[in-house]
Amino acid sequence: MKQAKAYEEHSSTFAHLQLQRAQKERDMLKLKYEKADTARILWKLAAVAMAAFIFVQTLGGNL
Repeated sequence: MKQAKAYEEHSSTFAHLQLQRAQKERDMLKLKYEKADTARILWKLAAVAMAAFIFVQTLGGNL
């Protein structure tokens, strides 16, 4: 009976540690994805700003 109880406690502790590890990995991946998503948005904004700058320069030169 004591062995079964000890095994149950050990299994529960191990499962809890595995869950914590998986949650930390998930959080790290989520943060990595959010950083990549922000970088993508900033590159798109930079491309739009550059296109607008070139467009204005082209119009200014032709007027």
